[in-house]
Amino acid sequence: MDAAGVYDAHALHGFARDSIARGSKSFALASQLFDRETRERVWLLYAWCRAADDLTDGQDHGGAMSQDHDAQAALARIRTLTDAAFAGQPTGDQALDALGYLLTEVAIPRDVIDDIIAGFALDADDWRPRSEADLLRYCYHVAGAVGVAMALVMGVDPADEATLDRASDLGIAFQLVDDAIDYVSDAATMGCRFRLSARSAGIGAQMKPDDQRTVQATHSGVASSADMMTSPSFSRFSSSATRTGRPARRASRACWRPTSTLIRGR
Repeated sequence: MDAAGVYDAHALHGFARDSIARGSKSFALASQLFDRETRERVWLLYAWCRAADDLTDGQDHGGAMSQDHDAQAALARIRTLTDAAFAGQPTGDQALDALGYLLTEVAIPRDVIDDIIAGFALDADDWRPRSEADLLRYCYHVAGAVGVAMALVMGVDPADEATLDRASDLGIAFQLVDDAIDYVSDAATMGCRFRLSARSAGIGAQMKPDDQRTVQATHSGVASSADMMTSPSFSRFSSSATRTGRPARRASRACWRPTSTLIRGR
């Protein structure tokens, strides 16, 4: 029996379809643009990401948080079940087995999945960004790395780092926009995303003047997606990435691990 044969593909596709339909109407609708094979793989990736995020936060499809939730225990469970997925061992948990089955069809490097899990770890630690580099680091793990995995699911060659870097850039940009929009309304439940306060750290105290203005606008609830995307900080970051060949994926990882290890495994 091949590796795929140990999983119930029909059941997992159905579970993943229901998960994305429940968790994100926009993602579910967008997935219809893909051919069937790619669409079902996208559902599988979503189901795993959704479940792992919910396990970390003590939620069910982004709902109310559990009051007695143990985030560290949940993180340990995610890592254990991810080990099983890469070993081709079904766990009986459909959401986590979705990744195992996906890996029988798409060669997603372990480092990519580990980078996504590192984002869950930041949330489990109740981590807070204190600088632009911190913010980019967080955005890479919770969205940029997902963009890389998504690109691989869509058929991008794992050796095509230029395209994978652009996928990461797109994920980071989406996360910055999402944080800018959600900062005020979701401040109580949004994890560590961009939570800077005047009392705890000083608004943008460690950032450049242009960045401080962006943070201040967001803190007061008036920052929009357009504000964030056209801010001098983001424009400087984006143009520098294009000009120097050091895209967001590299810039956001530079302070803790060489980017070349992401796909090449060196």
